[in-house]
Amino acid sequence: MKKVLITILGVSALFAAMGLNGCGTEPKGTQGKITLSDTTGSITGSNGSLTVTLKDADLTKDTVSLKVTSVNYATGIYFMLKGQNGVYSGNLYFSTTAYNDSTIRVGDGDLVTITYSDAKPAAERSVKITWNGAKGTVALDAAAYSSIAAPMTITVTDLDMAVPSLDVDITTTFYTQKTTITLNAVAGTYGTYSGKVYFTAGAIPGNDTIRVKDGDVVTVTYNDAVPPGTTASATATWNGVAGTVTVNPAAVTGLNSPMTITVADVDLTDPTITVKVTSQKDATGISVVLNPVAGTAGTYSGQVAFSLKASVAGSVIAIQNADQVTVTYNDVAPAAARTAVATWTGASATLAVDSTSYHGTTGKMTITLADNDVVDSTVIVTVSSTKDATGIPVTLKGSNFSFSGQVGFSMGASSASAIAVKDSDVVTVSYSDAAPVEVKTTTASWYSTLKPALGFFGQHTTDASMVIPGLILQLIPWTAGGAPTCTFDVADSLGEDGVSKAVAITGTGTWAGFGWAAVTAAGTGTLAGINLTTYAACSLHVSVKSTATDFNFLVENLTHTGQTWVTASTYGFVGDGAWHDLVIPLSAWAATCDLSNVAYFLGVSMAPYVMGETMVIDNLYWTLP
Repeated sequence: MKKVLITILGVSALFAAMGLNGCGTEPKGTQGKITLSDTTGSITGSNGSLTVTLKDADLTKDTVSLKVTSVNYATGIYFMLKGQNGVYSGNLYFSTTAYNDSTIRVGDGDLVTITYSDAKPAAERSVKITWNGAKGTVALDAAAYSSIAAPMTITVTDLDMAVPSLDVDITTTFYTQKTTITLNAVAGTYGTYSGKVYFTAGAIPGNDTIRVKDGDVVTVTYNDAVPPGTTASATATWNGVAGTVTVNPAAVTGLNSPMTITVADVDLTDPTITVKVTSQKDATGISVVLNPVAGTAGTYSGQVAFSLKASVAGSVIAIQNADQVTVTYNDVAPAAARTAVATWTGASATLAVDSTSYHGTTGKMTITLADNDVVDSTVIVTVSSTKDATGIPVTLKGSNFSFSGQVGFSMGASSASAIAVKDSDVVTVSYSDAAPVEVKTTTASWYSTLKPALGFFGQHTTDASMVIPGLILQLIPWTAGGAPTCTFDVADSLGEDGVSKAVAITGTGTWAGFGWAAVTAAGTGTLAGINLTTYAACSLHVSVKSTATDFNFLVENLTHTGQTWVTASTYGFVGDGAWHDLVIPLSAWAATCDLSNVAYFLGVSMAPYVMGETMVIDNLYWTLP
């Protein structure tokens, strides 16, 4: 009996040690409790998380699962907390579009319930929290924009959104039809979306471009889904940059070159633009298309040519002498007509004949005309003389604004191809220039025979001393440092005919020069002055042979006051070692040579000079008047 009592007491003590109430009852356990990191009872937005903590001393496992539901998502999720020693925690997220093991889907004003099924004491432990959507905002990178060069950056911040992209709508004051632009999520920044949109003043915007006018107000609107029906917007102004139009050149002469038109307008993206070109002669004008200049945004260029006759659509504007040409560009932003003005004047024509004197009726006069205002293939000049003052029309032919033709001479009456002349006549060529309005003339002398006179060296000429009594002529080498700069070799068979005399001159100094001059006495080298004013309309003739590049020729007065040099190549010399007969009108030296006091009948400088080079001269003479 005693032994049994001890056993019963031992069991009671064991129950007491286990904290039980005695025979026939279970342990009560510790009531679990849920706490939240947000104690306000309300959360806004999805950019953060809610820390959920469960304390239940009855639990010894590493994880515990809670049920999370919302009004909008009653099915809910099972939310896993981790911990030990009866304390467990985890971060709960919110989303308006998706859910997973740690994210509950919600709507604006939603009530979220977090429930723990406590086993001891058995009961549902729960807490509730309200979730509200965060209102989205729209921001622009500037309050005002100008031109189309730079885009507008749009940023939407909406802490409810976790999607890859969202849309905004754009309208303007002038173009109210909305344009939808997609913004993309900014990496690393929750709920932030950004995108760029460009401006155009043209008619056809692209997918990332909106159409605007000068002074436009641009409104960007974001339709927020949570809270539903709410919107956010931002506005900015857009102003165009005034375009410019320029012409080059601004002063145009002649018809041989076009004028370049350039429009610079940073508001433009059009493939081409059109300007209007008018003149005083053609007030209606023509439209000219300008094309983009590669590598220069908003710059367009094109050309227009000119005509004294009629305009040609798209390329040629009709003008008159001293005309004003206006180019007009209609700028759309700001709306205004931009203009540039150029002046056009006719190019003065150049009229010339191939000699200042002619003789006999077997030869012809060659007439040349350069006139940058004439685009025809022919022009008409009038050739008259003292004998025939009325004259005859002569047709010159050509292209590229250059024309030429010939006319003969007749001792009888004029004909279609020859002008009537008398001995010692003056022949005049006249051209009536339309722009500028003027008459160009040039004259030449005509003689029945060519009289070789004032023969200075060679054959077939009249010795100058027979024409001018007492004239003493000498070939003089010019000196440098007191030494002759060249040597002379006069010998038979050097002449142009192969048998008669000619003189060979060879350069020996640092430069070389020489000349035939009048002297006071033979062999003295003292220069004398001779009055040769009656020879003003005559020409110098000389035959030259050399392989040198060129020579300079001079006719000079006794005082050496001023010098005019002409190049032999200008009058037909070629350094090919063959004979060339040169004819140079004395008028070529008229600017500096006083013919009433001539000393050098021909001076020669070897230029460009090469020591040792030789030239051979024959048949040096002046013609008689």
